[in-house]
Amino acid sequence: MGPVRFEQDYFVDKLFDPLVYWDQGSYYHEGKLDRLRESLTKLDYFSVIDIQPRPDQADENGEVPVDVKLTRAKRTIYTAGLSYGSESGPGVRGGIERRFLNNRGHKMNTQLDYAQKRKSLVTSYRIPAFNWLDGWYTFAASAYDEQTDYIDLRNFKLIASRSGEINEHWTAIASVNALRERWRYASGTEFTDAVYNTSTLVYPQMVADYVNVDDEMFPRKGISGAATVRQRRAALVHPGG
Repeated sequence: MGPVRFEQDYFVDKLFDPLVYWDQGSYYHEGKLDRLRESLTKLDYFSVIDIQPRPDQADENGEVPVDVKLTRAKRTIYTAGLSYGSESGPGVRGGIERRFLNNRGHKMNTQLDYAQKRKSLVTSYRIPAFNWLDGWYTFAASAYDEQTDYIDLRNFKLIASRSGEINEHWTAIASVNALRERWRYASGTEFTDAVYNTSTLVYPQMVADYVNVDDEMFPRKGISGAATVRQRRAALVHPGG
């Protein structure tokens, strides 16, 4: 296989070169191009990905160049909707996602769920990580508030993580989490003399997912599983009035 030539008009030069996992001069195989297409699709930057080998332009060594033409997708995605739950009550949902913030491919996503008894706000900033394993560096913050007949809960969480695709079946996410939480429970249906408790947790976490199906788009048979390991590094619990 010859050189891979990316044709696009926005992102920095050579940003996508690490996605070409084979060495120039290696044997030609359509599966290599399929994997490149899959990696580019997962980035969610493009509306059209056109990969064309050029055998008519092969050099004297028989190396076939590959042209990759990339057309950017719409930059911003807006979402809005209504919700209702027996526990949360009526509410509204909205969000804004920037597929790419800059020419280095950074992303940002903010989602708000505002219901009568439950409210959450989550925002994340993602940086593409192509070296070693296809994935992302993610920095996220979330706030959550729940006020029901039996619980009064509020928390704030910060997350720094690195995700990666180990192979065609395994993906993993390693993260460091910081959680600040305040809660109290009701006795019956009233918070009579209920005491607030607060806690601060800092802990690492590893999540691994396994998926093996006959067809990723329309699976008929397969197997999947997930495992989560976390370790508490620090914990402070304070009862209060």
